[in-house]
Amino acid sequence: PEDGQGDREDDMPSGKMHPRLARLVSYCRGAPFTGFDLSAPKTNVYSLVEKKAYRLAEKSAGRFQQCSSRNLLRIYPNGARFDSSNYDPVTPWRMGCQLVALNYQTPDPPMVLNRALFSANKGCGYVLKPPHLRAGAGAGAVTGDRDDLVRAARVLLEWGADAGRSVLFE
Repeated sequence: PEDGQGDREDDMPSGKMHPRLARLVSYCRGAPFTGFDLSAPKTNVYSLVEKKAYRLAEKSAGRFQQCSSRNLLRIYPNGARFDSSNYDPVTPWRMGCQLVALNYQTPDPPMVLNRALFSANKGCGYVLKPPHLRAGAGAGAVTGDRDDLVRAARVLLEWGADAGRSVLFE
């Protein structure tokens, strides 16, 4: 306020954000996944174990893609993977999942695919989704570049990451 009152810490209710600060902040919140509720707040972030993500992709690919165009979706490995092996990340990527967690300590084919995909953007750790998976685009057919990823992974395995990156992406 102009009069200087209301900006002190003791003027704010405990556990709440000051309204002036709240107007500047955009945030997300973890929420339990109860199905593809497209009326849920866009700030919801859902976490799904790999097996549930695969089942949902098989049963409801279009709704899965619509949900991932509105909300952040995080897929994580099954806790029973005591050997730190990885699941195939391509299905969650094709569904538009933004966070596909892998066990980085295991240099297996899924990690090579991950490296191949993210080397496409000069290794910055971010790859833009295809247009049909972005918000407002609606759900299209389940498409993906699995063959391109597999080819890239083969090059990376055969020639090493630097040679593979220069051949494929520059």
